[in-house]
Amino acid sequence: MNFKVERTISKQHNLHRTALNEMGFQPLPRLNGRRHLPVATGKYVVGTTDIMTKSNLLMRCFYPTKLSCSSNDHLEESASWPHWLPSLEYAEGYLKFKLSTGIPLIGRLFRCLLHDPLCPTKQNSKVLNIDKPHPVVIFSHGMGSMRTTYSILLSELASNGNFVAAIEHKDGSGAATRNVDGTFTYERKIQPNEIEYEVRNGQVNQRVKECEMAYNLLCQLSCDNNTAQTPAPDNTFQLHEAPPTEFLDSLRLARLNLTDKCYVSGHSFGSATALKCFHTSKRSDGQSMFKKALLFDSWLFPLREEAEKLAKHNQSDASNKDVYFVNCERFQGMKNIETMRHFEKERNILTLKDTTHYAPCDIPTVLMGSWMRLPFTWLFRSNQEAEGQKGLPAEKALEVCSKIAVHYFEDDSGNHLTPYLDSIDDYVIHGTSYMGN
Repeated sequence: MNFKVERTISKQHNLHRTALNEMGFQPLPRLNGRRHLPVATGKYVVGTTDIMTKSNLLMRCFYPTKLSCSSNDHLEESASWPHWLPSLEYAEGYLKFKLSTGIPLIGRLFRCLLHDPLCPTKQNSKVLNIDKPHPVVIFSHGMGSMRTTYSILLSELASNGNFVAAIEHKDGSGAATRNVDGTFTYERKIQPNEIEYEVRNGQVNQRVKECEMAYNLLCQLSCDNNTAQTPAPDNTFQLHEAPPTEFLDSLRLARLNLTDKCYVSGHSFGSATALKCFHTSKRSDGQSMFKKALLFDSWLFPLREEAEKLAKHNQSDASNKDVYFVNCERFQGMKNIETMRHFEKERNILTLKDTTHYAPCDIPTVLMGSWMRLPFTWLFRSNQEAEGQKGLPAEKALEVCSKIAVHYFEDDSGNHLTPYLDSIDDYVIHGTSYMGN
């Protein structure tokens, strides 16, 4: 009896692997009996720490914690790796976002089918002190996402020396978010009597304020008070759940470069957020908070009516690559591109051929590497067979997005990004002319 069950499970597992191999996706890696996300490939081991303030700001920090001397360094302390789904409410949030309603117990089933994967990062570890301050990236998630949705991309940035703060927005656009009082807020649905643009524009303005709060909090925690904005109300930067003292002390010693190398990035709704941050967020000395913005598959509807005016900010100072768009072909439409063209400069917009809107996030890797693959296989299957089309394989899209991010933030000269883009030229469309006028 047991032998037959074992053979059946083995057969199912082989079918799982075969289906994934046909598409290029692999099952999530396993260590000590637990599934986990792919390990970052940079020269540093990645640490993560969650920070929440009494003003309800919540973010996960990704940062270098140790120089990696071997591949085994990345696998240390696996027993304490954090969960990709921080709690059951986040699993339920994803389902509520997609199904528009909560179904009792289905959240537990969903989490089980995903293998409840871990993030291979050292939780609450020290920030590595190197010979120079760490560049900083503040990241804004897309609609229906949360602070862990982009763990692979952001871990890759951290493993290459960046300090990344992934905000979990409280504007009602996320799948779920935990509040100071222990309650959870789920996605806010647009009501029939509401004007969607007004709702979305209000949300993007709240998101921008949260990015600015994150910037100022990092200034306070790293003792860089010279760049912070005018002091905020007393509870704005008081920590609700203080990270370990070792982390806070190491953050001050390691130092963050919040003046010359502080950047903003995002995906979808988060790209609209990052774009407005880049153009409007100022320090107390009047200088811009963010020196560059990397925008993954921007959804610019929330800025549509103010885009032209917004694009005129910083025009004299901005270079061609200070704002950089990385689009996914299957998502972009004419109206969105028309808004984007207000910000278009020479070679600052590229489109990855035949990629889905989910390319920059963990969702395809987690779904297709788990028992949830079957309902979603159609979504991530490539359309490369289309005449004249050579699309980027779905399983490679996140890797490409991660490498673009690493190279883009690596320096200001473009000497690293351009050769990489040349190497993937078959999968890239430059500019927006392919969409017509």
